[in-house]
Amino acid sequence: MADIDEFLADWLPYRGGRATVESVKSHIASLKTFYRFLGETNQMSAADVEEVLALLERDRGYYLELAQYLEGERTDT
Repeated sequence: MADIDEFLADWLPYRGGRATVESVKSHIASLKTFYRFLGETNQMSAADVEEVLALLERDRGYYLELAQYLEGERTDT
């Protein structure tokens, strides 16, 4: 789970280039689809999949707020 959080809250907005609100939404949707696939194909336990999906749902607002803040900073400079 820490890897997902690190990607969405640290790497994507600060090192991955120009993370926008729309790109963060897209990444979250893609991650949900990917982890559901892992669960459906028994590559990951259902409990682990649910944990990832819960993290993405719980912290979605934070990731979007961070992207929105950084978008605002880029347009202010």
